[in-house]
Amino acid sequence: MLQSQSKQKVTIKGNKDGLTVHLDDRCAFEELIEELQEKMTEEGLPTGEGPEIHVNVDVGYRYIPPEDEHAVIQTIEQHGRIHVANVHSQVISKYEAEEQKKETEIAKVARIVRSGQVVHTKGDLLLLGDVNPGGTVEATGSIYVMGTLQGMARAGIEGRGDAYVAAGVMNPAQIMINESVYIAADENVEENGQSTNDVQESPCYAYINGKDIQFDKMRGFSTR
Repeated sequence: MLQSQSKQKVTIKGNKDGLTVHLDDRCAFEELIEELQEKMTEEGLPTGEGPEIHVNVDVGYRYIPPEDEHAVIQTIEQHGRIHVANVHSQVISKYEAEEQKKETEIAKVARIVRSGQVVHTKGDLLLLGDVNPGGTVEATGSIYVMGTLQGMARAGIEGRGDAYVAAGVMNPAQIMINESVYIAADENVEENGQSTNDVQESPCYAYINGKDIQFDKMRGFSTR
């Protein structure tokens, strides 16, 4: 009996949210699909009209490429009113690992960002220079401008609300953090796009407070 259970490649468990399907991560994929087909047929899931049954699939430490994931979903969803909500793996691809690494790194750029130029990075950006009026810096993480920020800075552009923008001299025309936006008032912007609002001569940073962007002085930040 114990030997039979150890060879089980597919386990289906019910819960308050629907079904969880656990797939063995050591057997051949073809064997897995074959047993998954059998198990789903044995379950006798309801067909016809009615609410969908949501299924979460756990493939353990098996890397599952898109074509294999599609095969798993197709095998499950052909049995009754079923929707696969999620296919979870403990393993990620090399590309995904590299993307995650970029998100945790600080990209160092030494230059002046002039009007019409855009500097874009994954993760945090450390700019050793100025952002002139009309120039733009953007990052998926936070932005540190060691010089003067007079153009536009867009941080957390892929949904990070905890990102912030710091500058040695803060005089931006626009700051965007995630979906929150600060724009210098029109009467405080010259024809060349340079902001003439109250300039923060000492290092400060901008962050989201509620839904608005707020500015505060920054300690321990040096422009040298």
